[in-house]
Amino acid sequence: MRRFKRTAALCAALCAALALGCAQNEEAALKAERRAPDFSLSTPLGADVHLGSLRQSGPVLVVFWSVYCGACRYIIPALNALAEKYPRGGLSIIAVSTGDPAAEVQAYADANRLKYPVVVDGANQVARLYQIRGTPTAILIGKDGLIRKVWMGYSPEMDAQLENSIAALLK
Repeated sequence: MRRFKRTAALCAALCAALALGCAQNEEAALKAERRAPDFSLSTPLGADVHLGSLRQSGPVLVVFWSVYCGACRYIIPALNALAEKYPRGGLSIIAVSTGDPAAEVQAYADANRLKYPVVVDGANQVARLYQIRGTPTAILIGKDGLIRKVWMGYSPEMDAQLENSIAALLK
């Protein structure tokens, strides 16, 4: 019984580490200091969101996620806190749902009380354009259109990294 508990605990720890984004240390496919590809996508309710328009008011944090991504749930509190800290101007946050049906995306956004816009990339065209390898992937884009930082996966340290990178960009 003791061996079973130890093995179960080890498996749980390993699964948690994988779910929290061990891929974060991998080299991002889309590197910082390159121009961010422009895109337009619609919210689940049909409103158009254009990256170029968001950039006019300041930096944009684009987060690729999926309703089926377990690790994506862990980034929500940090994103909600950022959305509250920068409610108008300064920073825009946009969550790009990859491959999910619009109805599921809206239900997820409502259930998790997301405080930032969510758009649907049902055919993964924008995800391919950004060379997204997994979710969550967060990309900080400067007002000048350059990618400033890329985070792949999630770890608790990412919350502070997001805050620090955004604060530095807004100086």
